[in-house]
Amino acid sequence: MGYPVAGVPTNRAPAVVPHTVDGSGNATAAGSRVNPLAVAGAMVADTLMATIANGAALSDGIDCGTLRAVRLRIPAAWTAANLTVLSSSDGITFNDLYDRFGAEYTIAVGGASRSILLPFADFVGLRYFKLRSGTTAAPVNQGAERSIVIALVA
Repeated sequence: MGYPVAGVPTNRAPAVVPHTVDGSGNATAAGSRVNPLAVAGAMVADTLMATIANGAALSDGIDCGTLRAVRLRIPAAWTAANLTVLSSSDGITFNDLYDRFGAEYTIAVGGASRSILLPFADFVGLRYFKLRSGTTAAPVNQGAERSIVIALVA
């Protein structure tokens, strides 16, 4: 909803601003940043790095604080595997994350050098988590250290 006249709301969607996106995924228009994400009114507030060690499948723990994960950037080198998630309420004890239907929460990766949007609602309230290459039943060890960039919004 826009506010074109002295705070009076309209039912029109905001205008689309022509922009370009650089190699880091940042969008610019007329010298200023615009929202590159599909989250209303949100800008990337911070990024974190989840690192999976060489020969391992599980990343280190991530603490999003008061922010929410909205996008992953898969590195240029990636041993083929989807990602699954482990969550924690205290940052110490992590459990496999399952959806409401009882299926292991899986993020389809599809290959290296990709950005993957995360459903905003799925990560609300998920402060601490780890990423696993593969599944609980079939983890996939990475062939070298891999760093996955996690974009966060407020």
